[in-house]
Parts: sequence; C-alpha cells; structure tokens
Amino acid sequence: MLLRRILIVFGFIVIVLMEARDFSSTALVSRVLWVDDNDPTCGGHSPCYQTIQEAVTAAQPGDMIKIRPGTYAERVEIDKALTLEGESKDLVFIKGAWDSSSYGVIRIIQAISVRVENITVFEGAIGVYMANPNAQVTLSNMCFSKLIIAIMAAADTPSDNGQLTVLNSEVSTQGGLDIGLFIALDSPLMHRIAGNQFVGNSTAIAITGKSIVTISNNRLTNSGRGIEIKGSAVATIQANIIQSNGNGIKAYEGARAQILENQLMGNLLNGVIVHGNAQAAIINNQFTANGLLSKSLDGPYHPLFGFFGSELNPEGFGVVIGDAATAELIENRFEGNLFGLGVTPSLDPSLKQLLTPRLNAQANQIIANGWGVLVGGGEVTLSNNEIIHNDFARLGIELDPVARLLNLLEFFPNSGVLVQGGQPLLQSNRIMENASGVVLQGQASPSLMNNQITNNSQYGIALYQKPCFNTESTFQGKVLGGSNELSGNGQGDLCPPDYPWPPGFRK
Repeated sequence: MLLRRILIVFGFIVIVLMEARDFSSTALVSRVLWVDDNDPTCGGHSPCYQTIQEAVTAAQPGDMIKIRPGTYAERVEIDKALTLEGESKDLVFIKGAWDSSSYGVIRIIQAISVRVENITVFEGAIGVYMANPNAQVTLSNMCFSKLIIAIMAAADTPSDNGQLTVLNSEVSTQGGLDIGLFIALDSPLMHRIAGNQFVGNSTAIAITGKSIVTISNNRLTNSGRGIEIKGSAVATIQANIIQSNGNGIKAYEGARAQILENQLMGNLLNGVIVHGNAQAAIINNQFTANGLLSKSLDGPYHPLFGFFGSELNPEGFGVVIGDAATAELIENRFEGNLFGLGVTPSLDPSLKQLLTPRLNAQANQIIANGWGVLVGGGEVTLSNNEIIHNDFARLGIELDPVARLLNLLEFFPNSGVLVQGGQPLLQSNRIMENASGVVLQGQASPSLMNNQITNNSQYGIALYQKPCFNTESTFQGKVLGGSNELSGNGQGDLCPPDYPWPPGFRK
C-alpha cells in the first residue's frame, strides 16, 4: 500500500513538472513583428505594421519588433516586455514633437524588461523615459539629439529592482540637449553606462537619489558639466575620457565616488571638484591642462571665486576638495593644470563655522602645473608625492594684462606647495625645481617631515612676508617638523633665515 502511494505521488510530481516544463517552453517562444512606414509588406515579412506603436500594441510579452529604415514621427509607449531593434541607427529615426505628448518619445510605463537598439531618437522633451522605477531597460547602439533630456530614469515612487543600461550610444546636442542622461532611482541594482559618447550637452551625465552607477569607457566632451553626482548616489567612474568640459566630474551633497583610471583633459573650470560632504577615492587618473580658463586669464581672476565672484566657487584645479568633503588621492598624475591639487575650506553662512575638508594624498606626480598644491585649510596629509617643475611661467599663459596677473600672484605666490591655513602634514615628498618649494601664508601651521626640497628657483621654504616677498603680510602661524633635506634653492633654502625654525628641522 505504501509503495502504491509513493508511486501515485511520484507520478503526480512528474505530471506537474512536465506541465511546468511545457508552460516554460511556451513562455520562451517569441514572435518577430515588423514595422515599415513605406512598405506595407515589410519586404515580405509578416506580421507587418506601419507604425511602431501599432506593433507594440499587437505584440505579446517577450516579442521582438524589427524596425525597417524610415523616419517614424510618433510617440511610443511600452507596457510589456519587448525588444525594439532598428536596422541601423543611421537608417531608423523616431521623431518626437515639442508638445505635451513629447514627454518621452519612447516611454516605458510598466515594471518590465525592455531592450531598444540601433535607433536614432530626436526632437522632444525626453528621448527615452523610464517612467516606471521598477523597469529594467537596456539601450544599445542608439543616437540621441535635439532633446531636452536624452535618457531619463526617474520616478516619484521607490524602486525595488529598476535598472538602466546604456551601451555604445551617441548623445549629442545638435541644438537642444540640456542633460544627456539623468538617473534618480533608489534601486539597489547597479546601473551601467559604458562605451558611449556624450558631446556638447549642458550636463552630460547627472546622477542623484540613491542610485548606484558604473560609468566606464565613455567619452565626454565639450559639455558645460561632464559628470555630476549628488545626494546619496554612489558611482564608480572608470577609464573614461573627460575632455574640454566646464567641470569634468563634480561630486557633492553627500555623494560617494570612486574615480579610477580616467583621463581628464582641458576641462575649463576643474578636472574634479568634490565638496558638500561628498566622499571620493581618486586613484590612478591623469589630469592634464585643466582649469586654465583662458589663455590670457582675462580677469581679474581669483581661484576660489572665479572672475569677480562673490561666492565660494573653486575654479582652476586639476582636483579641488572643499566644504567638508573627504577624499583620498593615490597615484594620480597632474600635469599642465593651473593648480594641480587644491583644498579649499569654506564658511557655512548658516552655522557661521568653517567647513573642514579632509584629504589624504599619497604617491601622486604633481608636475609642471602653474601651482602644485594649494592648501587653504582642513585636515590634509601629503605624503610620498613628487611635486616638481610647478611654475606659472612654464604654462605659457600670456602675461597680459600684467596688473591682473600680479594681483593673482600677490595672493597666491608661485610655489610647489602653497599653505594658506590649517595644520597639514607634509611628509616624505620630493619638492623640486618649482618656483618656490613651499610657501606658508597667514595662520598656517604645517608640519614638514623628511621632505626633499631642492633646486627650486626661488626659495626652498619661505614665509609670505618681508624680506622673502614684497608684501605687507606677516606670517602668524607656526612651523613644525624635522629632518628635511634642503639644498640648492636659488634664493635661499629657508626664508627668513632668522625665523625660529624648529631644532632638527633641516637634515
């Protein structure tokens, strides 16, 4: 009897499994639907539709819609799992309209999986709008132009498993784009942005909310802002070329970023700016010719305020850390920037207290910039860096008008390391062949230990006061440290020589 019951139960299980297998295999079967706006036979393929929306409406979940060459002036709303595949982004165009219906030329409204590829989307408020926060969307080999926002993934409701992937696509302004890509989702899944080109946008990539994003192997050029991340967003930014934008990368309002192996070149304001409680690990990047602003410095210009600025807005840096941000810089190369690296505390007007940035910079090459490192305050450690050949004259910036330039040099004397405040630790750095090696201003109280400070054209270490500099300023800080190697500096190793340098300060 027991054996019979076991066999009956086993047979029931087999039947259930077979039915489940049959259901699964049926679910995996997908159809191909065709769209052609000129040929009602779709080149002999069927079923054939004249518009993309007609095909979407007729499709079943899991179907593929193949779109033949043409310009489709329509808005496409997707409410089921589908693949939309154009023959080529150079041949298939979806044209939106500048009216209320343009709120998503392609709009995904359900928690579904959608793939769109080989299509150009142009004209309209938003190109592709992932309106449901739980959708999973992949865009591949696309082209976007003449839009206010090319790609948007955002919603007011929380996201459990929303995910956006954008691959090998082109996002260019061509008369319209404000934001290339905007992501504001709270999903724990990682969004992936890889192999794309962003050209000439107001902001190329903007990330906010609790979004988790990897941005890799993209090229971002000629935009007002390259990559901006803020809020609780977490981003890994790796192996991108970020060139000729205003700011290359900006992290603020508590964002967290890993910035790895990128090339940041010729960005007008800053290569990377981290402030507003943001945290960044900046490792093995190349920063070249950022922050030059203009070849003539047509000013007057101030690195912390820009041109005639009234609010703290650091400009002119390869990397600048400010306002209570925390950053670690390891094994980067800075070359040809106006300022290689800067730390700029600011005053919180509401709390009436100084916001303290934190920086640990190790094993970086800071070479041939106008100024090497500017420390305005904060908690700063500079260790085992090469700070070499930093001299404004090396950049080839025109000295006209001279009065404006001198105004800049009056507040920022040319040096490898300029310390204006705080109690930074400078340890085991090679500071060589700069204008001056280290210049100390105001109430700065640095500790210098085991540094090699040699062959700078002016001073090795100098206080910004007479007789070292022609200024009415008087150094009010304190110098600590010991065992520094100082030799071969053109106008003197220590200035003034009669300052009470600490015992053992010079090796």
